[in-house]
Amino acid sequence: MGPAADELLRASRGAGLVVVGRRGSRALGFHIGHVAHAVIHHGAAPVAVVPFE
Repeated sequence: MGPAADELLRASRGAGLVVVGRRGSRALGFHIGHVAHAVIHHGAAPVAVVPFE
């Protein structure tokens, strides 16, 4: 167990797809957190960002 971003990056090495969530209001626009940002930019697999509603 470790920081979420580190664990997801490690898991992405053998994944076909990494799915991460995002919270937020549609009124504020599309914003992602630091974990999703790290996985998008440093992950070894495609990333799907799914809004949490």
